[in-house]
Amino acid sequence: MYRTDRQPAWQRDLAWASAVLLAVSVAVGAALFSLARSSGPQTGVDLIESVVRLTLRPGDGGVAVGVSTLTEYRAGERLRLLPGLDVYADATEIPAFTAEAAVNRGAGVLSDEFVTGGAAAVLASVTDPALSAQLELALNGPIAALVNADLSRELLGAGLDDGTRLANWPAQAAANPGEPVQPIVGVFVTFPPRELQGATNREIGAAVVAALADEVTQGGLPQALAVVTNDNLRARLTRAVDTSFRAQAHELFSAVLAGYASTMTMRLAEASSVLAGAADVEGGSLSGLLPASALAGLTAEQADARIIEALAERAYGAGGAAAAQQLTGAGQAQRVRRVAPLIDAFGSAAHRRYLVYTYLAGAVTLLLIAALVAFSRGFQRLVNPGIAIVIGAAPLAYALDRVRTWVTPTAALPAGAGAEGVPATLTGLAAYALAALPPAAVSGPLRYHVVLLLVGAALVVLALLLWLLRGLRPRRRGYR
Repeated sequence: MYRTDRQPAWQRDLAWASAVLLAVSVAVGAALFSLARSSGPQTGVDLIESVVRLTLRPGDGGVAVGVSTLTEYRAGERLRLLPGLDVYADATEIPAFTAEAAVNRGAGVLSDEFVTGGAAAVLASVTDPALSAQLELALNGPIAALVNADLSRELLGAGLDDGTRLANWPAQAAANPGEPVQPIVGVFVTFPPRELQGATNREIGAAVVAALADEVTQGGLPQALAVVTNDNLRARLTRAVDTSFRAQAHELFSAVLAGYASTMTMRLAEASSVLAGAADVEGGSLSGLLPASALAGLTAEQADARIIEALAERAYGAGGAAAAQQLTGAGQAQRVRRVAPLIDAFGSAAHRRYLVYTYLAGAVTLLLIAALVAFSRGFQRLVNPGIAIVIGAAPLAYALDRVRTWVTPTAALPAGAGAEGVPATLTGLAAYALAALPPAAVSGPLRYHVVLLLVGAALVVLALLLWLLRGLRPRRRGYR
């Protein structure tokens, strides 16, 4: 092997820089890995549940947590199947109504709105911003293409592509210079003469069909029929829009609404429980978060724990703000909103971000290890990475171990700053909050950092063993 003291200065500098960056990368990567594991589907919900329980802990020792419903449905009224969409189910239909039927009805209503009033009518029936944005994309893309395709199939073969219905538009242009002309008899769609000059009969027919498709998109079938006077063309136009296009639009709108099937299912379940007398919407306000049957036979403490668990599950998937919206008490809702950033730090969205950042940190760490090995000499190729890994993992490992030994499961809520003083109160609050968290919140990250410490130490020990073995290796005798 090469002697270390013969290594060029620039290589030693690069090795030093790589070691420092590796220690930082290990520290950051280990923290990100711990956060990714702590925000997993099970651990994340448990952590959020502890935060929600601490946040909503009543000062008077009570246990009730009121939540609002999803629909605020009253028995006997018709049910809006989806917030922000004017689609309803009658009270008599609700017990047997399914999410599939709700999606089908919503798609039928949207298709009818388009056929009778165009794209504006569809968007006017929707008030939910997310759904409105999805529908607007569909209307500007596939819906417009479907209208044009269906009209082309029906109308081009009816004399619009072979010139049999072509009007003498050059004579119209000569008689009224500068005025638009009507190229097809029976269809009051006009164009500037310059747009028609040099066009074939089929190109003129396609332009007329595209104009009729725009009429349908802007005002529905009635607006398009208003510019067509030929009975044959009117019949074909009606068949294209009211039959072929309606069926295809129904399938497309069904695909859009299928993403909201779970919401429709929950609303139908709540309305069914109200109709069956299983939920008291005005009093308990619990059916929007979980079915009333889930609380049947439970004590107040058990029901409260089940509600907090459901709130944590909702917060994990939808965020702290969504959980706060379920609370009927203004004070409780405000508390949850204040800790929403902490809740969101362990939610599903944060979990995905932590995974991505962990992979990036891992890739950077591997590159830095390769660089450090390349710029080191001799046994330092093992010693340097080992020491860098130990230095990167040691600070947080020590801090987590101190927290683990400091917090006791029996930590009590402090009496207050007036009785114990501000420092003692803050220390007691921190100990109480940490004790309320799941044990894995501290033991898990500590375990991961200890593993890194062992890996770094193992590299150093391995280098030492190799050095000792080289010293014990018998020297080769030379031959003359």
